[in-house]
This record gives sequence, structure tokens and C-alpha cells, in this order.
Amino acid sequence: MKLSASLVAEELQATHSIQVGETLSLLPELEQLRFYTEPEELREHTIYIVTESEIPAASFCVPDSSMLLFVGPYADQVTVCPPNTCRLLDSSASPALLMNTLTDIFSKYTMWKEKLVDLRLNDSSIQAMLEASYPIFGNPLMVMGMDFTIIAKYFPETAPFQESVYGSSEGTYAYITSVKQDPLYNQVREKNGFFLYPNPGSGVTSLCVNIKKYDVTSYRLSLMDYVKPIHENLGFLLEDLAELIEHALLHNTMRKASKDTTLHSLFLHILSDRTADHVTVSQKLDSLGWYSRNEYFCIVLKTTYLDQQNLTANAICTYVQNIIKSSCALPYKDNIAIFINMSQARLQVQDITDKLAFFLRDSYLKAGYSRVMAGHMNLRRQYIQATLALDVGERKLPFQWIYQFNDIAFDYILEQSTRRLPGYMLGHENLLKLKSMDETNNTEYLRTLRVYLDNHLNAVQSARELYIHRSTFLYRLDKIKGILNSNLDDPNEILYLMLSFRFIDMENQTGVEEDESEI
Repeated sequence: MKLSASLVAEELQATHSIQVGETLSLLPELEQLRFYTEPEELREHTIYIVTESEIPAASFCVPDSSMLLFVGPYADQVTVCPPNTCRLLDSSASPALLMNTLTDIFSKYTMWKEKLVDLRLNDSSIQAMLEASYPIFGNPLMVMGMDFTIIAKYFPETAPFQESVYGSSEGTYAYITSVKQDPLYNQVREKNGFFLYPNPGSGVTSLCVNIKKYDVTSYRLSLMDYVKPIHENLGFLLEDLAELIEHALLHNTMRKASKDTTLHSLFLHILSDRTADHVTVSQKLDSLGWYSRNEYFCIVLKTTYLDQQNLTANAICTYVQNIIKSSCALPYKDNIAIFINMSQARLQVQDITDKLAFFLRDSYLKAGYSRVMAGHMNLRRQYIQATLALDVGERKLPFQWIYQFNDIAFDYILEQSTRRLPGYMLGHENLLKLKSMDETNNTEYLRTLRVYLDNHLNAVQSARELYIHRSTFLYRLDKIKGILNSNLDDPNEILYLMLSFRFIDMENQTGVEEDESEI
């Protein structure tokens, strides 16, 4: 887990006497620990322990994302601390002990974050996440709806204000009314990231993060300045906690999508009945405002981890339809099919990706994209495109979240070609002769031909890439043409040869795609 220089310095002050530099970053960018060895170019995202150097401290070029800690006798020679630096005032301090202290600091926050993730994966309550976070923040924590209803809270027993200000009750109505009219309250209502908010009703200042649903603030996570003073260096930690709470609120409290709407029924009919009357279906879609002149786009979401994340297909459908207008999402064959009227939504594919990217990542979902196509006749085929994009893409690039059909179309063609026969039986027969001669005579005919084809039959460029003289290349090319019994002037044969090289590349692979009738 990455920490900020400001938070690291605060943690060190608990066990060491230190002097900080001009400024300390609040951004969580530190993730590595190193002893500084002279001369060494300082890396980013690193805490350096500096024990001795002939370079004056003021001349250190410290990356904005790194931090220096001067320790030992050398620290007394440091009179000017540049930004993101600290020096230990105790000259007898052990560098090894300091390294251990820093390691413990990182472990403390990493273990906290891992615990929160485990709680979320196990569908634990928001209350449990607040309780697990209290030792980190050391102050009361509360999640509140924007109507001032308390969703969850964790206060020490000594906090007297937990019910006197918050909550939707008759006793708090006057205070709530005045707060809603407060310009500062309205100014921060839609603010992104953490912020300090002075609260006259409770008499304490809060460090807050707004929690949004569909880009509108619906809840707020607050850390109260009550047990001990709060500082903005805790802001990024509060944002991490708010992100997991947002996930819990979003995925566990959404209304279920209706299966009975006409639009959902139509798309289910399109996908499940291959004999459906397309003219009748098109007329019904027209009557609902999804016109045949419009352009459409299909996404298929793979829901393998839904149970693990305690999500339901209906909840995801509702979420998608809320954030992407003119969309229809429905569960189908253990996945989710999403159809979007691109003309009505006035969105580009990248706009949709931007809206879904974080949701897909945080929910461990993967998506296959079809092409954007006009009319109703291709809606089922677009679903097949999206399904194939997801299937082939996940095998080719398993660490991606989103797969587009255009990116896998050629791989799909090759896989379909080799479903019945292996690649070496489909490829140009005389390529096998070239390969055999290369193995027997230690020639490079196969590589020479491939370079020649890749360079669009450009002999000069091919010779240069092979590091041979042009005359040598032409002599070798004549030999290849003789073995192939071809002058390499037929466009169809050139295409066949280029495909054959791809078949050779995938010779040990087997196609596993289903054809349209099996989808």
C-alpha cells in the first residue's frame, strides 16, 4: 500500500524526535524503502534513509513522489531540509532500527487495507468496516445519508454528540434545516476527494469524503475531530475506506430490475428465439422509440464472480441502466446482455467505457464489446460478436477487463479455420518444403520469405532487415520462388502465404470457439 510523506512523518514522530522539511506531500506515492548509496540517482515513490554523504542536503534533487530521511551523525550536518525530507535529531539513532520502524508502518496500513477488502468480499457490514478502521484513525467514524440519516457509526463511549445532531428526527430538524441552507454545506455537497468541514452543531471539525451513486452525492463518510486532532494526511486513507463503503452501498441497496418490461421481453425474444420474425420485432422496437434508423451497440458482461461479490444480475442491470441512458440490460445464459441505442444516448464507445471501467474493475467483471451497427437485423449477431470478444479476448489477454470484437476478429478467423484441421495441413504446402530445406541445409529460406512478405515485397528493405547484400537476397529469393513454383505476383497466393505463416505460428493451438448455432 502506498503512503504519503506527511503520514510517514507523523508516524515517525511517535517514536523519534524529527525535524521536517519545508513541505511534506499529502499524496499516497511512497511504496519502497532503500538506504541511499552515493552516488545514486534518486528513484520515484521511494523513502531513502541517508546516513552519510558529501553532497549538501540542499542540493539533493528529490523527486516529488519520494522522501529523504537523514539519520545518524550526518543528520547533524543538515541545516536546510528540502521538501519531502526529515532529519532525526538523535544522532545516535540506528539506521537499521529506523528501517524496521518504517517497515512496521507500511505493514500496519497494508494489513488494515487487506482486512477491509476481506470484509467487503465476505459481505460484512459497513459497521464492521468502521470498527476495523477505528484503530487506524483514532477518532469517531460515521456514514450518513444526505438526508442526515445515520447509516453506520462507530463512536467511543465518551462521545456525547452521536445522537444529538445527526439522524432524521424531530430533535435534529432545526439543525438540519439550518445546515441545508449553509452556503459552505452546499459548496462541498458534490465535492470530490476528502475535505475538512467545520460543524457548528457538533462543535467539532470533520474530515469528510462524499460517497456518490450515479455521480450524485448520496452519503458522506465523516471522521470527527474528537479524541485527538485530525490532519489532512489521513485524507487518502479515508478515501480508500469510502471507496469500499461505496461499493457496499451501491451493490447491496439497488432496486431489482424488472423482467416484465416490453423492451426487456423483446430483447430476450431476439436472443433466445433464432426463428423470431425480424419484421415484427423491428416494428415493436420502432413503437418503443428504438428506431431501425438508429445505431446500436451490445456489451456482454461475464458474471463469474457475482456470488463471491454478493452481487445479483438484476442489481448490475439496474446499475447499468441508471448510468447509461437509452440502454436495456438483461440476464441471459449466466451472463448479462446490454443493448445501447447509441443514437439516442448520443455516446461514443469510449464514453461508455469511461462510465463502466471502474465499476467493472471493482466488481471483478469482464466485458465483451460488439461493433456499433445500424438497424435491428443485426442485434442478435451483435450479441454473438460481444460474446466472442469476451471468450477469445479473455484467453488471449486474461488480465484485461474489456475486450472489443475488432481487436479479436482476426484471431477468431484463424481459430475457426483450424477447428477441423491443424494449421500445417491448411497452410501452403510448399512452405513445408522450405522449412525442411532450412532444417537440412541450415538455410534461412522460411525467414527470408516471411520478411519479404512483411515488407510488402520490397527487396531493398528486406535485405536491410536481414543484414545481407541485395544481390544475396535476390539470389535467395530466386531459390525460394523455384521451390514454391511461383513468381509471387498473384495477390491471392501472397495472402495465402501470409495466412500460412500465421497457421504455422499457431500450429500447437486448438480452436475452442463455438459456432453461431451453439451460442
